[in-house]
Amino acid sequence: MIVTCLPMAALADNVPQGRWTEYAADTFSGGNGTKDDPYQIGTAEQLALLVKDVNAGSKTHTGEYFILTDDIDLSGHVWTPLGYETYASGGGSAQSFQGYFDGNNKKISGLYVDERSGDNYGKNRNAGLFGCIAAVSSEPVIQNLIVDGTVYAGDGAPNSGDNYGAGILVGSIATSYGTDYTVIKNCTVSGTVNSTKKA
Repeated sequence: MIVTCLPMAALADNVPQGRWTEYAADTFSGGNGTKDDPYQIGTAEQLALLVKDVNAGSKTHTGEYFILTDDIDLSGHVWTPLGYETYASGGGSAQSFQGYFDGNNKKISGLYVDERSGDNYGKNRNAGLFGCIAAVSSEPVIQNLIVDGTVYAGDGAPNSGDNYGAGILVGSIATSYGTDYTVIKNCTVSGTVNSTKKA
């Protein structure tokens, strides 16, 4: 327990301020979202735009393709998981990511997710770079991606029975549109996950 707590205490002095969604870009750097011409993401602000679109439900990007063109450092601000599920009202609502994300063997570093605050039901039930994903076909939803970071998830009593997903890459994986499984391919993660809920 002591070994686990020491890194957390050290990180407390370097907690990023603000959320990346507050700094989201207006457009991606290129592409039209097709398999042959995926939307290009080369900055943290452009990645935050994808989060803002999906989590708000304004543009779901279902069945659309994305590719990283550069390594991305997220250490400047707190990351809001891409694909959101909240039970803040006592019911459930979700905006899962249902597209295709190719990391192009690039690295996302400095990930800092903190979803501990909220009411009894929690703020975001699933925490990670991606909070909630769902497959729309047998193609990989996420592939060729390297991620390093720190994830805090859940709040309240650890034995409440609520299932909160937490992970560096993905908090929760669902199936959709008649698919039986969700594929994650050729991804590498490192870092720390800390949750009072079930992970």
